[in-house]
Amino acid sequence: MSRYYHVIGLIPEKEIREEDGMLHVDITRALHRPAVHNDIDILAAQQKGESIWASGGGTYLLNGRYLLTVRRSPEARVNPGKFSLFTGRADSCEELQQPGLLIRELFEELILYSGPRLCKPVCGEFREVIDRVYAKLSAELGIDDADAKPLPLRAITLAAKNVTVINEGSAWRGALDYHVNQNKEINFLFVLAGEIELANLVARDGEYHFEGGKAVEHKRDIYLYDTHTSMGQNISSIGQWQEQMAIPGELMTEHMRYLVDSVTGWLAANAPNGRSRTKTTCQANI
Repeated sequence: MSRYYHVIGLIPEKEIREEDGMLHVDITRALHRPAVHNDIDILAAQQKGESIWASGGGTYLLNGRYLLTVRRSPEARVNPGKFSLFTGRADSCEELQQPGLLIRELFEELILYSGPRLCKPVCGEFREVIDRVYAKLSAELGIDDADAKPLPLRAITLAAKNVTVINEGSAWRGALDYHVNQNKEINFLFVLAGEIELANLVARDGEYHFEGGKAVEHKRDIYLYDTHTSMGQNISSIGQWQEQMAIPGELMTEHMRYLVDSVTGWLAANAPNGRSRTKTTCQANI
């Protein structure tokens, strides 16, 4: 059976529980059970009432106003045609034990250009993850970052909660934002803020799979979502921007709606008129 990711099913209230605003997880026994590698395995775990541990990723908040979002294919098995974030499931035991590493999915799936020139994210706390991702993109998609423009980013804290992950007596602890959907999938969400010139901004979907040893890109459409107007602008092609469309909540995945609400609240509390007060750490000369 095909292997696309490496997640596990956890027994609610025994191996995973929320208590007093904290998430407590013990993966010790689950790591000795068969892992979940594909959608058939996921469905079987969900039918047993298990929580799926874990997924993650997120998006960028640009210029204190715009969120990047990807539209899922109409043929997608889950949430067809809906707008989503740049997220995916864990692919290693290391990510199961340290869910903060799941920001990897954001850097893998969202690739930005200023016109034809690559914009490489720069964020000190995630430098090692970014470097690994771009080495992989270079090897598998031929993306050359030698002449890339830096896109400085900073992580913003929305609704981080304390998370503890136990494995064989050792513990990982961190403060992370997450959303649990109706299917009991835990999605760790990250938002990185930056400043960029929008006029020549182009986005490329970094999602792909292999067929016959060759990478096949999914080429999903990517939109700039305006938190002021709830309108989305397709920025998936170089040159003239594509169509605009309204993106109401019913067209969003659960975790997208959750994050939009969180960001909107954060902007109202921290950035009057939708403009960031702290731009010095995320300016980009693009």
